Amino acid sequence: MALLSFLLSEWGWRNKPNANFYLAPTRAWELLAGSMASFVVHKRGVKKSDLLSLLGLAAIVFSIFTYDETTPFPSFYTLVPVLGVVLLILYADKDTFAAKILSTRAFVGLGLISYSAYLWHQPLFAFARITTTSDPSELVMIALSIISILLAYATWKYVEAPFRSKSTFSLNSIFSFSVVGLSLLICIAYLLPNIGMQRFDSSQVAIISAGESNKQLMKNSAYDRYGCFFDYSQNAKQLIERKCVRDSDKNRLILFGDSEAAHFFEGMKLVFTGYDVMQFTGTSCRAIDYKGNSSRCREFYHLFITNILPSLTSSDTVIVSSNWQDTFDKLGKDEFQSSLKDVLTEIDQTKAKTYVFTNTPGFNQNPYEVLAITLRDNWAENVFLESQLIWQSDLIVEKVADDVGVESFNVSSLICNADQNCLFKDSNDYLYFDTGHLSFYGSGYVANQFNKYFFNDMNE
Repeated sequence: MALLSFLLSEWGWRNKPNANFYLAPTRAWELLAGSMASFVVHKRGVKKSDLLSLLGLAAIVFSIFTYDETTPFPSFYTLVPVLGVVLLILYADKDTFAAKILSTRAFVGLGLISYSAYLWHQPLFAFARITTTSDPSELVMIALSIISILLAYATWKYVEAPFRSKSTFSLNSIFSFSVVGLSLLICIAYLLPNIGMQRFDSSQVAIISAGESNKQLMKNSAYDRYGCFFDYSQNAKQLIERKCVRDSDKNRLILFGDSEAAHFFEGMKLVFTGYDVMQFTGTSCRAIDYKGNSSRCREFYHLFITNILPSLTSSDTVIVSSNWQDTFDKLGKDEFQSSLKDVLTEIDQTKAKTYVFTNTPGFNQNPYEVLAITLRDNWAENVFLESQLIWQSDLIVEKVADDVGVESFNVSSLICNADQNCLFKDSNDYLYFDTGHLSFYGSGYVANQFNKYFFNDMNE
């Protein structure tokens, strides 16, 4: 059963990564590893081996510091921490060095409050992310981690520990508390829609449904997701293996960057029919390299520089586009400016026609929900919504392009007004499918404007 579950997880991370992570069949082998270890311990006890127990501890520490959001999980990689724990269970006798480390008061204390900490960190981290337009800083996340531990200690001491004491709470009293708590939650859930939380009417439902349809269209049919727009669970080398940038009888138009380059792919194909439109793009991988870049995105960048750049000629057009504001916030002005200048200079030296796009402006909240709630009785032909603040990095992108001698294309100037509100919907359709990525229609909208501005005779 464990072997079947493990093989299923190997298939799952490649084909159904969300289901693979959340559903039991692909996680069962991890639990069964512990079950098998318990049978061994029951039969022969815990053996003493400093070497094997330290190897197990090292495997766990290694996975903590080297695995990130790009590591498929569960998968073959998960064997490292799982087998590490198994080695500790089997060989960390109380006299081993590993057992002495893990039995210190600090580690035991963290173990006692670990479940409370797990419960507390989830809402704290989630609310920190949804209340800001960019990812919380490392300092904020460290502070929230400390707060999670402090709250966990309080709930362990005043909730968990008392409830574990049979002298304080009997099984009957725990059952009574549970019934009262569940009943209260059911009442709240039933009453909330009737005390200010209105249900969507048919016109609002139509807006929300349009958002879901546009999202599915872009994620499943457009973008070339999992192909030449590689995802977190994939390796950038597949862009080379799939010949995403290849020789062509036509002039080539190549998109380079993250999802804010990939969302132009369908529009460019639609508009620039005289060109062979290609993309070399990856989820969250900017078209620059910098200190602190993930290994996944660093490889992506260097594959472009070493494999694609030498093939560029004066007949090629390269569009460089990314979520510049996010990187600007992380790096600061000087490092961001220097990193962008490096890549634009390298591409420009190939004599390919080089264009750098500014940020595609995004919204602070789901624009379909905002429209459904705020404009259901106030329809307008053109709907503008408040955008995220991206103007600082836009100005730097334009300045760097001017310094290098390549063209910049300001996407914001096309769809935003002087009040920094940006066009979400015109009389034809919606321009976005989520808070920051263009829909199929929006991709064509921008591509048409780009064509008019720079390539009036491109398709003649």
